[in-house]
Amino acid sequence: MKKTPLYKIIRPDGGTTITTRQPDGDYVPYWRLIADEGKAMTNGTLTTPAVDVPDGDEAIWVEIEDPEGDVTPEELFEMMEGVL
Repeated sequence: MKKTPLYKIIRPDGGTTITTRQPDGDYVPYWRLIADEGKAMTNGTLTTPAVDVPDGDEAIWVEIEDPEGDVTPEELFEMMEGVL
């Protein structure tokens, strides 16, 4: 599993931005958990190749054998774009 730090920022317009670059101001720490090839992430209810979670919630997610087979990197990025 790959674990990447993320930073959630509340913009002045009320929207949110999640970025990999640590901002100078206030932010909420997040983690992007990406399963290794042939595996998936699960919290016992949901199963996905990757997930963004608030700091502290990463322990809820575990890596398992992918029940649906391999997901290509292109498919993974398409899925992530649909969520962000």
